[in-house]
Amino acid sequence: MLDDPAAWPKGAGLYCMMNEGDLMLNHSRFQLVPWIETANGRDEIVALEVSILGFIFVLLLGPLDPEQYPVLAAAKYRPGRIEIQYPRSISWVTISWDDAHQHGTLTVQHVKAVSAADVAAQDA
Repeated sequence: MLDDPAAWPKGAGLYCMMNEGDLMLNHSRFQLVPWIETANGRDEIVALEVSILGFIFVLLLGPLDPEQYPVLAAAKYRPGRIEIQYPRSISWVTISWDDAHQHGTLTVQHVKAVSAADVAAQDA
C-alpha cells in the first residue's frame, strides 16, 4: 500500500477524530492503539489510532464500512489543513493529498497544556 497509494481501498486512509470547534487539551504524550479484528481464527490489525499532543487520528487500512466503524462517521477524512487557535495566535498544519477529493480545513481551539500532575490526577 505504501508503494502504490492508488491501491488503497475506497475510504481507507487518515481520519481526524477532532471535529470543528472542539476544545483540545495538549497532552505531552504519544499514544498508538491498534484496532484489531479476529477473522478466520487470527488477529489482524485493521486500523491504527494515534494520539499526538491531544490530536486523535485513525489510519484505516481497509475499506470504510460505516456499520463496522460508526465512530468514523463524524471524523474528517483526509483533512487538508488543521488550524489550532490559541488565545493570541493561530498555528496550522497543512497536508497535501495526491487525489481528486476536496480537503477542508479543521479548526480547533487550544484550551490549556496538560501538566504531568494533571495526567497523574486524571489517571488516578
